[in-house]
Amino acid sequence: MRPATWPLLLAVFAASFVGACSNEVRSERPLFTARDSPGLPKFKAGLWLGVDKECEVDSSRPATQWPDCVTALVFGPKGLEAGYDNGRLTPLPKLLPYDMVFAGGDPIVVQYRTSKPEPGEPYRYMALGPKASDPDGQVTAVIWWPVVCGPLGAKGRDTTPSEVATRPVTTEPWPGLEVRGENCFARNPASVRFAAKASEAMADAPPTLRWLRAGRR
Repeated sequence: MRPATWPLLLAVFAASFVGACSNEVRSERPLFTARDSPGLPKFKAGLWLGVDKECEVDSSRPATQWPDCVTALVFGPKGLEAGYDNGRLTPLPKLLPYDMVFAGGDPIVVQYRTSKPEPGEPYRYMALGPKASDPDGQVTAVIWWPVVCGPLGAKGRDTTPSEVATRPVTTEPWPGLEVRGENCFARNPASVRFAAKASEAMADAPPTLRWLRAGRR
């Protein structure tokens, strides 16, 4: 996995595997299934572009000619189908080797785990927030952010400011979440949904993806 060269979407997934993200919510078993998909908004079919001020791109040119720093995805009638990696259109299973479930709601919750998980590998969560739509109600812009356990700035009676600054996980988890060591686990779907909504306010400039044009290039 290369979060530096396929930044926005891959970075969200890759970030969950580094120590600094121990505060993100996970679960030992899947809390959402395909039965939770009803209620998902329809994303407009076509080519989508990640908004990144540090990656300049002439979007009028074909996606095959865009720089590697660009996040470019293709949505079809049934949802996300593929994306560009080093200028090549790549099917979703190869581009993002994860098993994902999209659960409808406000915000949308994405449950994911690698397609070939290691023993004991947990399920993880992120949230999607549609921000714009066309006259037909199809989503044309979306932001996303990690689902976290609670505020890292929470300070206990016997905790120094320096300990707060280096703490990997909150001491004040939101309802239904449980801190075990340096990790945070959800007990049920409702706790993930609550944390997903509360986490948006803590997201630092969440990345944006917007519809650019019809077609795949």
